[in-house]
Amino acid sequence: MVKKEIHIFFVGGAGDKERFAIIKKFPILGWGPTNIVGDYVNHFQQKLAALKLNNHYQVNYFSYLEKKSLLLKLAALNKQNTTKQIFVAIVGHSYGASLAYRASKESQQIIDLLITIDPVGAGRSSFLKNWLLSSNMITKKSNINQWEMVWPSSLIFLKSNFVALVGGAWRNHKKLTKFAAKNCSTMIKAGDKSIYHDNFYGLMRYPQKGLSMEDILLNKIVAFSK
Repeated sequence: MVKKEIHIFFVGGAGDKERFAIIKKFPILGWGPTNIVGDYVNHFQQKLAALKLNNHYQVNYFSYLEKKSLLLKLAALNKQNTTKQIFVAIVGHSYGASLAYRASKESQQIIDLLITIDPVGAGRSSFLKNWLLSSNMITKKSNINQWEMVWPSSLIFLKSNFVALVGGAWRNHKKLTKFAAKNCSTMIKAGDKSIYHDNFYGLMRYPQKGLSMEDILLNKIVAFSK
């Protein structure tokens, strides 16, 4: 019988796991660690524990600066595919969502589910936007089986939405939203205007046709475990 393993990777945005300095020489001008995603990871682990899964599972929490570490983890899993049946999901928020997408595309590992929560990092002249829209990335055979995305619908100039706007939120770039719409299984614009960019918990649990991103992730895990 082939052994099954479940691996969930969460990637936080700027200032989530570490302090984010607007100017590196003056770390006082910044914020964090906020643990926006980190706190949700604790909640999600409790959800997994309640499922009483028979299979081994591991939940990892990365910073948006830890791309190399994430790729090394995915590479290690890819080497085990011949002896184990592995489920891999990556959930990223803000800058971490952009890193999650890049790492998924650059890895050789099959990503069963990618969830990007209000991705940021696509400035008008940014390398990321150019990389995303480059012909080799668009035409490359995808190793992402299912890609889901959600972002807030509240006004872009309010609260943390303005920070996301300055950082280059994908939702404010027509080419990227068109690219995502073409490749995502679902793109949800959260209708609750009280949910802002930094409300990771609210965005993960916002229901669309009765299902939230959290529901989709848990359902995929349960289905794999059977």
